[in-house]
Amino acid sequence: MKTTTLRIFEKIKKECGTVVYGPQLLSMLFSLVFSFYTAIFMRIVIL
Repeated sequence: MKTTTLRIFEKIKKECGTVVYGPQLLSMLFSLVFSFYTAIFMRIVIL
């Protein structure tokens, strides 16, 4: 799971460029990971 996320992140970083989109990309990735873990947590709580 972690390697896939890293690969996607590297691809995005290569396409966008680190300098321009760095902060926005980081916040986007953080929110994505946060929502992902929230979904897992909710599923565990419900089950």
